[in-house]
Amino acid sequence: MQDKETVKIDMSNSNSDIYDRQKRIHDFDQSALSQGNVLIIGAGALGNECTKNLCQAGIGRMTLVDFDNIEVSNLNRCVWYTHDDIGSPKAIVLKDKLSSQFTDISINAITQRFEDMDEQLLIDADVVVSCVDSMDTRLTINSYCMDFSIPLVDGGTEAFSGRVQTVIPGTTPCLECGRRDVKQKIMNARYRCGELVDVFERSTAAISTCPTAASSILRASSTGI
Repeated sequence: MQDKETVKIDMSNSNSDIYDRQKRIHDFDQSALSQGNVLIIGAGALGNECTKNLCQAGIGRMTLVDFDNIEVSNLNRCVWYTHDDIGSPKAIVLKDKLSSQFTDISINAITQRFEDMDEQLLIDADVVVSCVDSMDTRLTINSYCMDFSIPLVDGGTEAFSGRVQTVIPGTTPCLECGRRDVKQKIMNARYRCGELVDVFERSTAAISTCPTAASSILRASSTGI
């Protein structure tokens, strides 16, 4: 009978290194993550979960971009926000909460629309993670990432469904590729002069577990890049 190979595991640092367990995964490069820089657009439900996951993975730097303030309706889907945070900027609150929990990660907050932020933030990023709920903004992010050849991981949820798409410029299809006619009609409708277009104003149906599930795929896709 053939002797079984004995594998020895060094447990000396298991209680002092928060990334100890994932470092034990074969071919897992923790140093690459610690040097990574992620730009995250959107600090809502999906952004809350995705930033948590990326911080737990040990990403080195993170920039959060969101111009919006916290509302009551955010609380059942946003793990980092409380009633005391209502009315405060999402990006600032999320940055403060994450920074207090993950002290070894450099986190920056930008309280602007993606379209108004400094392009250098995009250029410096290793990957962009889109957690927005606007089709218009999503496609704008996609366009910028294609122009600057920055990998994009785009996620979205609605009701009981979620989706994640990874875009590697020059290698994979982007969000514009194969876009259905209905999406084009929505985009065109936004530019009708003098009319308020309901599809851009109404709230999206959501359940709290969908962002959690989708964010797990976002994190895996982002760290894989």
